[in-house]
Amino acid sequence: VSGATVHVVDEEYDRGPIILQASVPVLPNDTPETLAARVRYQEHYLYPKAVALFCDGRVKIADKKVQFLPSPLEASPRVKRALISVSDKTGVVEFAKGLHELGVEIVSTSGTAKTLSEAGIPIRPLASMTGFPEILDGRVKTLHPNVHGAILLRRSDPKQAREAELFGLEPIDLVAVNLYPFAKTAAAASSAYDPAVIEKIDIGGAALIRAAAKNFEDVAVLTSPADYASALAELTASQARLCDSTRRKLALAAFRHTADYDGMIARAWCGEMRGDACRETFSPLLTTRLTKVQDLRYGENPHQKAALYANENGMSFTQLHGKEL
Repeated sequence: VSGATVHVVDEEYDRGPIILQASVPVLPNDTPETLAARVRYQEHYLYPKAVALFCDGRVKIADKKVQFLPSPLEASPRVKRALISVSDKTGVVEFAKGLHELGVEIVSTSGTAKTLSEAGIPIRPLASMTGFPEILDGRVKTLHPNVHGAILLRRSDPKQAREAELFGLEPIDLVAVNLYPFAKTAAAASSAYDPAVIEKIDIGGAALIRAAAKNFEDVAVLTSPADYASALAELTASQARLCDSTRRKLALAAFRHTADYDGMIARAWCGEMRGDACRETFSPLLTTRLTKVQDLRYGENPHQKAALYANENGMSFTQLHGKEL
C-alpha cells in the first residue's frame, strides 16, 4: 500500500502534523509510473481540500496534533419554518417561492398571506399556530407566546427544548418582516398625531424583528427586500442553512432598521411639539439620520478609508468637475 499525505511543514523532514491522508493500493500490474500517477491524483484531491480547511479556519493544531473544527454550516440550523409578514412586498413572492422549493413551511398573515396565496404559494395561516384570530382591527396579530416563543427558543438549551415541547411550540427559523410605512404616511398627513399616522406605528412587526435578531444563533431575520436574493442563494447552496456570519449581519441590519424606525417616530412627534406649551427647549437626546451616499477614494490621509453621508434632504453641494470624491 502506498498513499498521499498533506501535512504541516516543521523542522523535521516529512514529520509534521498530518492534515489529510489517503491510501493508494499497489496493484499487481503497477509500474512506478502508474502508481505515481494514482498517488498524484490523490494529492491533487487532498491538497485543495486541506487548503480549504485552513481558509475556513477549521484546522487547530496543538501539541503536534490536528483537530478539525465544525464548519459554520454544520453548526447552523436548517430553516424548516419561516414567518413572512411584510408591508413592502417587493420581491416577496420570488423569495417565498424559493423557500417553498427548499421545503420550508411558510407561515403568513393578512395581506402578505393573500399575496402569496394568489401567487400559488402554499401558506399556513398564523392563526393555526396561535389558535387565536387577529383582533382589534389588526392591531394584534403576532403578539402571542406561540409566535414569540417559537422565535426566542434557544434550540441548544435542553430545558427550553423540554418547555417548548410541553407548550407545543413550533420553532420558527426565519423571520422576514418589514415595518408599516410610517414616514410616508406622516409626510402626507397634516399632523403626526393623525389617527391614520398613528396606525402606521408598527408594534408586532418591530417585536418580531427584535426577537429574531436577539436569537440570531438559531433564527435568521430579513428586514429588506435587498437581502432576499443573497439569502436565498446561500440557503439553496447550503441545504437551507445560513452561516453564522450571515445571521449576525442580518441581525445587525435588523436592529438598525428598528432603531431608524423608532427615530422617525420620535422626530415626527418632536417636530409636532413646536409651539406646544409643554415642549422642551432642548431635547435631552438629539439624534440625526444620515444615509451613506458613496465610498470616498480615501480619508483625511491617503492610507485611511472614508465615506460620504447625507441627511434626508440629500447632498448640500454639487460637484462641478475634478476627480471622483
